[in-house]
Amino acid sequence: MEKIKITNHQLGALTAIATAGTGIIIISGNMAKFAKQDAWIAAIAGILLGAAVIAVHIYLGSLHPDKTYLEIFRYAFGKWIGNLFILAFLFLCFIAVTHISHFMAAFMVLQYLEETPYYAIDLLIVIVYVIALQYGIGTIVRSSESFVYLISFLFLLSMGLVFPNIKVDNLLPVLEEGIKPVIAASLYLISYIAFPNIVIGALYPNMKPMKGAGKAMLIGYFVGSLSIFTVVIMSMLVLGSSIVGRVPFPTYLLAKEINVGEVLTRLEGVVAGIWAITLFYKALLYFYNLVIGTSILFGLKEPKKIVLPYALLILILMNIVLPDAFIEEKFNTVAWPYFIGTFGGVMPIILIIITKIKRSKSTKTNN
Repeated sequence: MEKIKITNHQLGALTAIATAGTGIIIISGNMAKFAKQDAWIAAIAGILLGAAVIAVHIYLGSLHPDKTYLEIFRYAFGKWIGNLFILAFLFLCFIAVTHISHFMAAFMVLQYLEETPYYAIDLLIVIVYVIALQYGIGTIVRSSESFVYLISFLFLLSMGLVFPNIKVDNLLPVLEEGIKPVIAASLYLISYIAFPNIVIGALYPNMKPMKGAGKAMLIGYFVGSLSIFTVVIMSMLVLGSSIVGRVPFPTYLLAKEINVGEVLTRLEGVVAGIWAITLFYKALLYFYNLVIGTSILFGLKEPKKIVLPYALLILILMNIVLPDAFIEEKFNTVAWPYFIGTFGGVMPIILIIITKIKRSKSTKTNN
């Protein structure tokens, strides 16, 4: 892929969209299953803990400004062991982009295009991926800078219009089941809003100079997290935890509550559009890491040539990897947090420690 310079504003916009990502339309439902009416408390805790995770990502990037996240594995562990970690991360990215793509297609078919075959929507999604990646990461990043304003305006409009329907009693009683469910929900939230941002590590070499990039990422993270918190607390206030925990798309149902003078109604399509855009960018980041990682692993000089083969593989496996709703839910709530937590939480800390040790030894040797 091409080498481009990413401005701090562009980095912040991309981070905000990636942070919101999957969570806008579904996260409140799964959090309600963990913490019930205390999901909003878990959201605050998760956002604050997630900021620490983002800080670790930023620090790792500042130690290796000329390397992608995957190249840091080779620096830390050597070529052969490093390649094993790269393979594992590529598998994560492949599963993620396949899952996200299937999820988008399933939502469209269930809510809008009931008579349309899944593979027709799948094909359309994959074609957009291929076009975007062929245009390059520079175009993707610049477009996110434009979309972030539109997304923010439409999101605030939607949440503002549903505000008259809130019922404060839906948040009571507070901490009815203790602190443990809140902790579980907050850790679950981190696996969707903080750990996945490690995929931005593929852009480290493009953040030159790195000065100011960390601040931009943190600002972008808090902007995206604010949207997640808003969705969670508004879902609790308007629908109540019992409903939110039972429906697959709580925010979509929340938007159906908008009714201003019998004139301004049916704005759930706006929420669905916001979610589709943020999810699309998140999938693109995983896909980009998949392509870049493969080129690093095999020393490819023209990574764009493997975009189409990967796209066809994703298209074929999109409805096979997670074949039914039960397996998908288990993956989302059980497997995914550990999987992404390893690469987005544990490994960055290990890589920082190894980097420090190696550089300390190098300094002593030189002296």
